[in-house]
Amino acid sequence: MRKSIISTKIDADYVNQQYLKFLSSLSVEFRFSLNCLLSWIHLSRQSRFDHNATIQAFEIVEQHIELQTLLLEQLLNWRLAPNEIDPDASSVSPDVDLFYQKLRKFQYSLVLEFKLCLNRSYDLTQQWRQGQLDNSSTIQALKEIEQNAKRQSQLLEKLLNWRFDPSELKHELSVSNF
Repeated sequence: MRKSIISTKIDADYVNQQYLKFLSSLSVEFRFSLNCLLSWIHLSRQSRFDHNATIQAFEIVEQHIELQTLLLEQLLNWRLAPNEIDPDASSVSPDVDLFYQKLRKFQYSLVLEFKLCLNRSYDLTQQWRQGQLDNSSTIQALKEIEQNAKRQSQLLEKLLNWRFDPSELKHELSVSNF
């Protein structure tokens, strides 16, 4: 079979610069949200919560779950115009498609786990709201929400530290075109 030659004129520095620019405000919001959750959970673990504070804590957890869900969707919807990625592209070139496939592949498992943490924390807040958790179960639920937030912080760092490496794209293009 003949090997097809596909040019990879994607400006990696520009793509990485634009991704970092996009992430700058998004990462601040993500980190603020996670830190807020962890702070409230920390207070609860120091037994500083009365019933009203517990209500407020679960409300804050729910608000931050909603915020993080929206931020995650923004992260997954990030795209540059094809001509911003490849100046010679008049439409979406195979290079640009492969670039986005590579980005989404990188994000997929991290985002899936991030969403699992969000969903589990949300489920715990709903159980609490429905009166399904007694005092010790509430404490356990807050511990689990804290663990989820810590794991989300780790996943977020990986998501925010992605960088486009054109050599990986060239390798995949040459392998896929044999």
